[in-house]
Amino acid sequence: MPGKYEWEFPLPRTHTGMLQGNGTLGLMIWGEGSILRLTLGRADLWDHRGGLQWTEKQSYANIRDCLERNDEARMRELFEDAERPAAEPRRPSIIPVGRVELDFGRGTELTTGTLDTGDGTVTVRVRKGKQEHAVRLLLDMKSPLACLTLPPGLDTPQVKRLPAWNWVGEALQAVAFTPPERFSTAQATGWYQMLPVDPGLCVGYRWKGRSLLLAAERGDSSATAQKATVAVLDRRWPGSEKQLRSRISRWWKAYWREAAQLELPDDNLAFLYDYGMYKYAGLTPPQGVAATLQGPWIEEYQMPPWSSDYHFNINVQMCYWPAYHGNRLDHLRPLFDMIGGW
Repeated sequence: MPGKYEWEFPLPRTHTGMLQGNGTLGLMIWGEGSILRLTLGRADLWDHRGGLQWTEKQSYANIRDCLERNDEARMRELFEDAERPAAEPRRPSIIPVGRVELDFGRGTELTTGTLDTGDGTVTVRVRKGKQEHAVRLLLDMKSPLACLTLPPGLDTPQVKRLPAWNWVGEALQAVAFTPPERFSTAQATGWYQMLPVDPGLCVGYRWKGRSLLLAAERGDSSATAQKATVAVLDRRWPGSEKQLRSRISRWWKAYWREAAQLELPDDNLAFLYDYGMYKYAGLTPPQGVAATLQGPWIEEYQMPPWSSDYHFNINVQMCYWPAYHGNRLDHLRPLFDMIGGW
C-alpha cells in the first residue's frame, strides 16, 4: 500500500536524495544546512555518436565462417574498432544535465523530507529559529515540469544554476561539446547545453507567486529549446499549485488503483515494495521513454556509468520486473515500441 516515508537531512550526496520521475524528467532532491539541491536528469538526452562502425568485412558469411572454424582470432579482427572521426566518443551515452540549488539563507536548516508515494509529493521541512516551514515539490507526470512551493513566512531563497559542465566539462569538451549558454530573460532563467549532432537541452525556471516553476525541454538550437521550455512553463502550468497537485494526484491514483497491493508484516519489506513500485512508475510510465539503466535519475558530477544504456541481458529485464507481478503491463509499451522501431 502506498504510504509516507521520511528522510533525515543532511543528505550529502546526489544519490542519497528523494526521487521524483515521470519517465523522461527526473529529480533527485537532497542537500544539507540551508541549501536544497535539485539534481535534474533526462532519460532521453542521448549523444548518439560512437559505437561500432559496421564494415563490409562483418558480413554474415565471414562471421559464420569464423564460427564454423572456431577462429577466435579472425572473429576479433572482424570487430576491431574501425577508425573513428576525431573528437567522437567510443560509444553513445546519456549526458548529465546539472542541478539547481536553493539557499534559504543564514539561520535556516533543512531538517526532514517526506515522500508521499500515494501522490508523488515531496515535502521538505526548513527550520528557521523556532519555526519550521514545509516546502512542497511536485513533478508533473505528463510533461517536463516541476514545481517548488514556499509556505507563507519563509523568505524566498537564492536560486543558483549549476550545469553539469561544472563537473564533466573537460570530458564533454574532448568530444566536441561546447560550454552551456546561460540566459536570463523576462520569461525564464537557465541554461542551454548543445549536443554535437543531437538536439540540445534547455533548463529554465521562473517564479510564479510563491511557486518556482522549472522545466527542461529539447531543441535543435538554443532559441528553439528556450522557446519549447517557456512553452512548458506557460502551457503546462494550470494556474495554481493546488490545480497542479490535483492533476498529478489523479495520475497516481489511477496508477495505484491497478497496481498489485501487498500487505506485509515487516515495515522494511513494505517500504521496499512500496518504494520500488513508486520508482517503477517514475522509471517506466507509458508516456515516457523506454527505461535505461538509470532512467531519468542521472547524477550531475560524472558521466553515467555504462552510459546509462540498454543491456537486454540484465538491466532492461530488471527494470521491468514489476510489469507482470505488479500488474502494470501498459508500462511495457515504450520498450516494445522502441524494439518494434528497429
